Amino acid sequence: MSNGSYGYGKSIHIDESELETEMFNIENIPKFTERKDYGYTIDKQLARQLSKTLNKIKGRLDTEISEAGDLEINEFIRFKVDKKANTIQDFNLFEEETELNGIDISLLIDCSGSMRGLGQKLADLSATIIEAMENTSFVNFKVIAFSAKHHEYKSVIEIIDTKDKAGRIHADEHDLHDNHSLAIDFAVKDILSTNTDNKKLIILITDGYPEAEFTPKTTKGAIGQQLKVGFQTMINLMSRSVTEAKNNKVPIFCIYYGHIGLEIQRKAMDKMFRGMIFESSNFKNVQRVLIQKLTDSIEKLNQGGL
Repeated sequence: MSNGSYGYGKSIHIDESELETEMFNIENIPKFTERKDYGYTIDKQLARQLSKTLNKIKGRLDTEISEAGDLEINEFIRFKVDKKANTIQDFNLFEEETELNGIDISLLIDCSGSMRGLGQKLADLSATIIEAMENTSFVNFKVIAFSAKHHEYKSVIEIIDTKDKAGRIHADEHDLHDNHSLAIDFAVKDILSTNTDNKKLIILITDGYPEAEFTPKTTKGAIGQQLKVGFQTMINLMSRSVTEAKNNKVPIFCIYYGHIGLEIQRKAMDKMFRGMIFESSNFKNVQRVLIQKLTDSIEKLNQGGL
């Protein structure tokens, strides 16, 4: 892993910040793909339990709205305060009546080559969640499985919105890289395109190893040269994308599958997500935290925040 970018067989001297700016401003046109289907197994018990839990949580909000009757929105806020004994801290959810609808959640899954050790585990988990969501009309849920081209700066995207497609969630056999910044930018644009007043949330599952090759058109000293982009530049790009998402009111929670175990990666991810990250090298913990985060998100929607 190199902190600085380098060329193939040629010595280069470039301003990494200039390269970063050129890469950040490039038009993001992903390649859409359809990976091989290796099947999936649904955990029926988990699907039923998750569906029941989410609907139970949402039901409490529906009941309170019903009890409040046809109140004006400011009166409804006061109703919530009285009912919760002044425990609610954030009323942003109730600024407009249309915001009481539900939540849009995109699960952004790293399908780069370094994730191949998981086999079909993420496919199984995704199919289970999608089945659970079939009876939760207030949650719009989809999976965005991403990797990246090997010798060009382009993300490779597959949208999984039904469980029948879940078997295609696995490490890509051809496009092995992962440039997280492009994938995050796509996911944010996609979730905002729903044009709903729902709350938005992206959950990212990754092992946090960003890689890319890039041929600059404007960066002095490297124009027309194919570069292996340095780790720090890739991390900076990812961090900028996370910040842009936050500015667009799309929070990102990262589940960092830290099986590679490099300290420089862990520190970079911790700094980038700042309290919105969970790290584990045990996939059972990854599954547990993902289910917990989905449940907590609906609970926070009920309480008036996210």
